[in-house]
Amino acid sequence: MELSDEAVFCRARGVYPAPTLLWSTDPPIDVEPFNNTKKQQTDLGFYDIESWLTLKVARSINVDFICDITNDRNNKRAQLRIQDAIHAASNSEMKVPCSFPAKLDTFELTWRTRHSEHILSMGVSGLKRQLTISAEWKHHVLDGRSAWRHLKLPNVLPDHQGTYTCQVRTPQVTYITQTDVIVTSGSHNSCVWKHSLSTDYMLL
Repeated sequence: MELSDEAVFCRARGVYPAPTLLWSTDPPIDVEPFNNTKKQQTDLGFYDIESWLTLKVARSINVDFICDITNDRNNKRAQLRIQDAIHAASNSEMKVPCSFPAKLDTFELTWRTRHSEHILSMGVSGLKRQLTISAEWKHHVLDGRSAWRHLKLPNVLPDHQGTYTCQVRTPQVTYITQTDVIVTSGSHNSCVWKHSLSTDYMLL
């Protein structure tokens, strides 16, 4: 899934048999009038499907967008959470949130910034956690073990401004949280929460 300025997208590629795609939200709102879906069969017989909701106010709607892609063999869901953006003072401490159900005890978590730059990955199975932090971020991330709830940066730099994505993947559902971080000048330790969004991709 991906959230742009004017639409929410959901895509899956290489699916067989032919899939169907269904949108919903939590809490419920009627999104059917805004739904546009394209499905095509590839030369190899698989199916690519893409759908988008043309909601110009998507960034200000306080709902989770849910995309279910289903065929005769499987069902996959991606849930996109709209959060608040963070305005963080330069040289302050910052926590970027990650949202998913607390009851999960086995999952794979990935943090990225600017949609593609890898920050860290964590595999969680019960009380066991396997953590890998990118070399470029080892000196910026504080206590990577807590990254399953938030990404903690102890000393925010201007280069840290951008879009941060937390993706939590289970066999059936992918939970995505995206937050815009804006770094302001100043040395006081404060964070002001404003508007943000959630995003990424789901593959069937």
